[in-house]
Amino acid sequence: MTKPVVNGAAASRVYGAQSAVAAPLTTGFVKSGGYVPDDPTDDFVESFLKDPIFRLPAGNWGVEASAEFFGEGCNLPQIKLMTRVPIVVTE
Repeated sequence: MTKPVVNGAAASRVYGAQSAVAAPLTTGFVKSGGYVPDDPTDDFVESFLKDPIFRLPAGNWGVEASAEFFGEGCNLPQIKLMTRVPIVVTE
């Protein structure tokens, strides 16, 4: 059986306030992605994205997260952060 894949989609969040240097900026986990409603191979992706709770079937998964920060007025400098976190789900 092929493991389902949920390809990411950009979920744009713009924070209008400046963040202080060395001050943490936190946000909750947000699912994002896309699927074709009439494609039966997208059933897993559709149910995963519509489920308000973050749950995965047993197996090895990788969750990716990224963020971009811009200077004042959405100008340079631009800072990009990205990470991939391995998750092992057991039954």
